[in-house]
Amino acid sequence: MDDLMEKTWKLYADALKLLNQGDYIDAAEKAWGAVEMIRKAFLISLGVPREKAGDISFGLPLFIKILKVLGRRDLINKYYMFDSSLHIKGFYEMLTPKDEIEIVIGEVKKWLDEIQEIMRSLKGMKLKEAIRLMDDALKVKRKILQESIKYESILKLIEEKIKAELEIK
Repeated sequence: MDDLMEKTWKLYADALKLLNQGDYIDAAEKAWGAVEMIRKAFLISLGVPREKAGDISFGLPLFIKILKVLGRRDLINKYYMFDSSLHIKGFYEMLTPKDEIEIVIGEVKKWLDEIQEIMRSLKGMKLKEAIRLMDDALKVKRKILQESIKYESILKLIEEKIKAELEIK
């Protein structure tokens, strides 16, 4: 986990360096990388295996649930704002204005510090049962998706049978 914390702060430092060089697009992505890196480190600090912490379908919902339980909706809202303004609109779509990227990257530092402080306050705590339940929830989700695909196939087959039986081409 210490290696992820080092990477977090290196990514953030790289974001600031790129920002100072006028490379707003790559600065946005580096800052987003720091956000994601600390999210993974946070989960690992609570006993989530590294591969699961990095799996967005496992790690992100668990991360959000933990912050909700801790009463930190403000950090959740910031996370989603960073995803939108830095990652999606900043890097991929290049729509976030330069001055906004600069402001948001400044906000990332405070967010990283707050997540790190929560990690310190929870040091030594593990989420064994919550991790097991998250695995169960993802299994159920996969089953639901599989059944949803079957359902859509049946609906399509019904439509085809109606057309055939009514002799509509």
